[in-house]
Amino acid sequence: MFNDNSKITSNHRFIKKWVEERGGFPVLVPDELIAKEESGVIRILFPEDSDKEKYEPISWDKFFEKFDQAHLAFLCEKNSDGHDHYYKLISINGE
Repeated sequence: MFNDNSKITSNHRFIKKWVEERGGFPVLVPDELIAKEESGVIRILFPEDSDKEKYEPISWDKFFEKFDQAHLAFLCEKNSDGHDHYYKLISINGE
């Protein structure tokens, strides 16, 4: 599933630095965009993302509080030329 260019981490400093270097910021997904049982879902938005006005920007502290509570990890991959290729928030528990 993952390749040698993948990195999976829960390190807050690494994640914040990686995101901010790419112009990203943490947000909370509004309840109307998700199922009620998933209330409080976090995401990361980047400059190229559309519909930014639908999301609620949150502090890094709040983001990482929810990140840790949900037992998440951050997955990022690089393509063969070393450029960023992919990122995703994943469950540590494999759920």
